[in-house]
Amino acid sequence: MIPRRQAFTLLELMLVMALIVILASLAAPSFRAMYAEQSVQDAADLIRAKWAQARGRAAEDSIPYRFGVVWGTGIWRIAPDTDDYWTGSGEGGDTTNGTHIILVGDLPGGIKFTSADNGASSVPGAAPRDPASVPASEFARLITFLPDGTAEGYLRDGSDATELTIALHSDGTHSVLELTFRALTATVTTRWTDAKPR
Repeated sequence: MIPRRQAFTLLELMLVMALIVILASLAAPSFRAMYAEQSVQDAADLIRAKWAQARGRAAEDSIPYRFGVVWGTGIWRIAPDTDDYWTGSGEGGDTTNGTHIILVGDLPGGIKFTSADNGASSVPGAAPRDPASVPASEFARLITFLPDGTAEGYLRDGSDATELTIALHSDGTHSVLELTFRALTATVTTRWTDAKPR
């Protein structure tokens, strides 16, 4: 009778480890792409929430609120739609009741705004900036939420738009998430495209 061995040989362990490493390296790109797409979806959810907040504040404060972006970055800003809040330092003048809000932020995970309406491109190699340090005058007007619950959309060139489509993308994926905003109803729809951002 041949004695039964109690363990694996070093060669068998090395072969199994090599197979695990090969399988992991094949699966890694899929996980990166999946994570990048989830980051873009999270950014879209954040933007939709901020748009709802701006629309609510416009109705509550009875003044228009503007949502502006710095194209080619993930930096956005919400403030009352008056020159006091969108020129110079952008801190705003006196308010009647002291409750007007100014929100400034950056999309998570390096997500960038691009314009799907007119082929606007991202800024290659743009250095990350602190959103709070961006002068108010650098923000492009995207949407103005009116106190009656409607909104006005603006293309990158400043012209009015009844329907506005912006694209969110991450460098980690070729997929682009387009948010289409309808000004009259202030509704938003989203759709994924496989095209590279323009």
